[in-house]
Amino acid sequence: TKTNKTQNKQKNKNKKTKPTQGWHGALCASERYDSYRSSKIMFAPERYIDYFSHVAFRQAITQFRAGMFPLNVNIHRYDNGNSRKMCFCCPDCFEDEHHFLFVCPLYTSLRDMYITPNKHDIANIHTQHNLWLDMTLLKALANFLVFALNLRKRTIRNEWIN
Repeated sequence: TKTNKTQNKQKNKNKKTKPTQGWHGALCASERYDSYRSSKIMFAPERYIDYFSHVAFRQAITQFRAGMFPLNVNIHRYDNGNSRKMCFCCPDCFEDEHHFLFVCPLYTSLRDMYITPNKHDIANIHTQHNLWLDMTLLKALANFLVFALNLRKRTIRNEWIN
Protein backbone atom coordinates (compact mmCIF):
# COMPACT_ATOMS: atom_id res chain seq x y z
CA THR A 1 0.00 0.00 0.00
CA LYS A 2 2.94 2.31 0.61
CA THR A 3 3.96 1.69 -3.01
CA ASN A 4 0.41 2.57 -4.15
CA LYS A 5 0.52 5.86 -2.24
CA THR A 6 3.87 6.73 -3.82
CA GLN A 7 2.54 5.87 -7.28
CA ASN A 8 -0.61 7.97 -6.68
CA LYS A 9 1.51 10.93 -5.59
CA GLN A 10 3.62 10.60 -8.75
CA LYS A 11 0.47 10.43 -10.94
CA ASN A 12 -0.94 13.56 -9.28
CA LYS A 13 2.37 15.37 -9.75
CA ASN A 14 2.39 14.42 -13.45
CA LYS A 15 -1.18 15.71 -13.86
CA LYS A 16 -0.14 19.07 -12.46
CA THR A 17 3.00 19.45 -14.59
CA LYS A 18 1.59 18.26 -17.94
CA PRO A 19 -0.42 21.45 -18.66
CA THR A 20 2.62 23.57 -17.83
CA GLN A 21 4.88 21.45 -20.01
CA GLY A 22 2.35 21.57 -22.85
CA TRP A 23 2.10 25.36 -22.53
CA HIS A 24 5.86 25.78 -22.58
CA GLY A 25 6.29 23.34 -25.48
CA ALA A 26 3.68 25.14 -27.60
CA LEU A 27 5.22 28.48 -26.71
CA CYS A 28 8.69 27.36 -27.82
CA ALA A 29 7.46 25.74 -31.03
CA SER A 30 6.06 28.88 -32.68
CA GLU A 31 7.85 31.97 -33.99
CA ARG A 32 4.63 33.91 -33.46
CA TYR A 33 5.26 33.96 -29.72
CA ASP A 34 8.89 35.13 -29.78
CA SER A 35 8.21 38.37 -27.93
CA TYR A 36 5.84 36.71 -25.47
CA ARG A 37 8.29 33.88 -24.78
CA SER A 38 11.05 36.36 -24.04
CA SER A 39 9.02 37.96 -21.27
CA LYS A 40 6.89 35.13 -19.88
CA ILE A 41 8.90 33.03 -17.45
CA MET A 42 6.26 31.14 -15.51
CA PHE A 43 2.78 29.72 -15.95
CA ALA A 44 0.70 32.08 -13.79
CA PRO A 45 -1.76 34.96 -14.22
CA GLU A 46 -0.12 38.33 -14.76
CA ARG A 47 -0.56 41.12 -12.22
CA TYR A 48 -1.72 43.57 -14.88
CA ILE A 49 -4.87 41.47 -15.42
CA ASP A 50 -6.19 42.72 -12.08
CA TYR A 51 -4.55 46.14 -12.30
CA PHE A 52 -6.37 47.44 -15.37
CA SER A 53 -10.10 47.73 -14.74
CA HIS A 54 -10.90 48.79 -18.30
CA VAL A 55 -10.87 45.88 -20.73
CA ALA A 56 -9.29 47.89 -23.58
CA PHE A 57 -6.07 48.40 -21.59
CA ARG A 58 -5.83 44.73 -20.54
CA GLN A 59 -6.54 43.64 -24.10
CA ALA A 60 -3.95 45.99 -25.60
CA ILE A 61 -1.18 44.86 -23.23
CA THR A 62 -2.08 41.19 -23.68
CA GLN A 63 -2.24 41.38 -27.48
CA PHE A 64 1.00 43.36 -27.67
CA ARG A 65 2.79 40.92 -25.41
CA ALA A 66 1.51 37.88 -27.30
CA GLY A 67 2.44 39.22 -30.76
CA MET A 68 -1.22 39.60 -31.69
CA PHE A 69 -1.54 43.38 -31.60
CA PRO A 70 -3.33 44.48 -34.81
CA LEU A 71 -0.30 45.69 -36.75
CA ASN A 72 0.26 44.76 -40.38
CA VAL A 73 3.08 42.30 -39.63
CA ASN A 74 0.73 40.41 -37.31
CA ILE A 75 -2.43 40.75 -39.41
CA HIS A 76 -0.68 39.58 -42.59
CA ARG A 77 1.73 37.15 -40.94
CA TYR A 78 0.86 34.29 -43.28
CA ASP A 79 0.48 36.27 -46.52
CA ASN A 80 2.95 35.67 -49.31
CA GLY A 81 5.10 38.69 -49.95
CA ASN A 82 5.79 41.68 -47.75
CA SER A 83 3.78 44.51 -49.32
CA ARG A 84 0.79 44.15 -46.98
CA LYS A 85 3.07 44.10 -43.92
CA MET A 86 4.30 47.64 -44.59
CA CYS A 87 3.24 50.67 -42.56
CA PHE A 88 0.50 52.65 -44.31
CA CYS A 89 2.26 55.88 -43.23
CA CYS A 90 5.83 54.80 -43.95
CA PRO A 91 5.71 52.60 -47.06
CA ASP A 92 9.39 51.62 -46.73
CA CYS A 93 9.00 50.22 -43.20
CA PHE A 94 7.38 47.11 -41.80
CA GLU A 95 4.62 47.97 -39.35
CA ASP A 96 5.93 45.92 -36.45
CA GLU A 97 6.00 46.55 -32.70
CA HIS A 98 9.29 48.49 -32.78
CA HIS A 99 8.18 50.72 -35.66
CA PHE A 100 4.82 51.34 -33.99
CA LEU A 101 6.33 52.23 -30.59
CA PHE A 102 9.42 54.17 -31.58
CA VAL A 103 9.51 55.20 -35.25
CA CYS A 104 6.23 55.94 -37.04
CA PRO A 105 5.63 59.72 -37.27
CA LEU A 106 1.86 59.29 -36.97
CA TYR A 107 2.23 58.59 -33.25
CA THR A 108 4.80 61.27 -32.36
CA SER A 109 2.55 63.28 -30.02
CA LEU A 110 1.34 60.15 -28.20
CA ARG A 111 4.91 58.83 -28.08
CA ASP A 112 6.11 62.10 -26.52
CA MET A 113 3.41 61.82 -23.87
CA TYR A 114 3.68 58.14 -22.93
CA ILE A 115 6.76 56.47 -24.40
CA THR A 116 9.58 59.04 -24.39
CA PRO A 117 9.65 59.50 -20.59
CA ASN A 118 9.95 55.70 -20.26
CA LYS A 119 11.83 54.96 -23.49
CA HIS A 120 14.75 53.09 -22.00
CA ASP A 121 12.54 50.75 -19.99
CA ILE A 122 9.96 50.21 -22.73
CA ALA A 123 12.68 49.50 -25.30
CA ASN A 124 13.83 46.62 -23.08
CA ILE A 125 10.42 45.34 -22.04
CA HIS A 126 10.67 42.12 -24.06
CA THR A 127 14.03 41.20 -22.59
CA GLN A 128 13.64 42.26 -18.96
CA HIS A 129 11.08 40.15 -17.13
CA ASN A 130 10.81 42.46 -14.12
CA LEU A 131 9.56 45.34 -16.28
CA TRP A 132 6.23 43.52 -16.67
CA LEU A 133 5.80 44.00 -12.91
CA ASP A 134 6.22 47.79 -13.05
CA MET A 135 2.61 49.00 -13.11
CA THR A 136 3.58 52.63 -13.81
CA LEU A 137 5.46 51.55 -16.93
CA LEU A 138 2.64 49.23 -18.01
CA LYS A 139 0.08 52.00 -17.52
CA ALA A 140 2.10 54.30 -19.82
CA LEU A 141 2.47 51.51 -22.39
CA ALA A 142 -1.22 50.59 -22.22
CA ASN A 143 -2.27 54.22 -22.68
CA PHE A 144 -0.02 54.57 -25.70
CA LEU A 145 -1.25 51.31 -27.23
CA VAL A 146 -4.95 52.10 -26.82
CA PHE A 147 -4.76 55.72 -28.00
CA ALA A 148 -2.36 54.98 -30.86
CA LEU A 149 -4.52 52.09 -32.06
CA ASN A 150 -7.57 54.38 -32.09
CA LEU A 151 -5.59 56.99 -34.04
CA ARG A 152 -4.45 54.29 -36.48
CA LYS A 153 -8.04 53.13 -37.05
CA ARG A 154 -9.30 56.71 -37.59
CA THR A 155 -6.46 57.49 -40.00
CA ILE A 156 -7.01 54.34 -42.05
CA ARG A 157 -10.78 54.96 -42.13
CA ASN A 158 -10.22 58.55 -43.31
CA GLU A 159 -7.87 57.36 -46.07
CA TRP A 160 -10.56 54.97 -47.32
CA ILE A 161 -13.17 57.73 -47.32
CA ASN A 162 -10.97 60.21 -49.19
